[in-house]
Amino acid sequence: MLPLVALLMSAAVSYLGPPGTFTYEAAVAHFGPKAEFVAQPTIEDVFGAVEAGSTTYGLVPFENSNAGTVSATLDRFLTIPTNSNVQIVDQHYLPISQCLLSNSESLAAVTRVYSHPMGFNQCRQWLHRHLPNAEQIEVASTAKAAQMAAAINESRSAAAIGNTAATKFIDIKLMARDIQDHDGNITRFFVLSHQPSKPTGTDLTFLYFTVDHRSPGALHQALASFADHGVNLTKIDTRPTHRGPWNYYFFIECTGHQHDRAIQQALQQLQQHSVQIVVLGSYPMYAEHHLSAP
Repeated sequence: MLPLVALLMSAAVSYLGPPGTFTYEAAVAHFGPKAEFVAQPTIEDVFGAVEAGSTTYGLVPFENSNAGTVSATLDRFLTIPTNSNVQIVDQHYLPISQCLLSNSESLAAVTRVYSHPMGFNQCRQWLHRHLPNAEQIEVASTAKAAQMAAAINESRSAAAIGNTAATKFIDIKLMARDIQDHDGNITRFFVLSHQPSKPTGTDLTFLYFTVDHRSPGALHQALASFADHGVNLTKIDTRPTHRGPWNYYFFIECTGHQHDRAIQQALQQLQQHSVQIVVLGSYPMYAEHHLSAP
């Protein structure tokens, strides 16, 4: 837990709700039970609550070790107002056990399954083996999926993929546990706030940039800016700019704090090869982030 957070355990925290989501579980684990937790219906609304100042912090899912990056989170980073200082200040890792929740009498009775898109992505093989003909319906969160599966007109034929903790808040039963396709299923969450984190000596920085894709070698030269100053890249993602086909935002996670000399030098060099650069924040690197040897 970040020391800044430990000092403000009574602060208001927005999260992707309702109660019973994995984001809710991560928020309680990160901030402690004394914090005020404010459920938001979508990831976009979590960002909005922090931007508006209605909550001090926000917690959003960023990536899953098996299903990859949460596109909705990346896309919302692109729409943070230019006059806002909302940024990433910390991260939290949560082991994920996906469960099938239902009030149906048996698997054979299930004709539709609700879940967040990441829930479906993590359980595709299990669904193919056990519920190949069930309709898959994407909703905003896993707890919302449980609510819909538990609705009176759905309760005998519907199921949800989500957190077993949802059964504490919603009238639905656990039908199957650990249905994710791969072991070591972990989701990483970002903590958002207006108050930036201080360097710890072992930090990560997240940013995005664009290049002129018509210029030969533009992306290569942009990425070389980091290597030239000894900055290691730990993650690269892309999202379309919607300013024409095959134009992309490049999201970069790298080692170091944005105030470190090496990153400052890398960013100065990057400016020569990019059209736009936005630093989204720096945050501590935890043991969970270190990759094992191949």
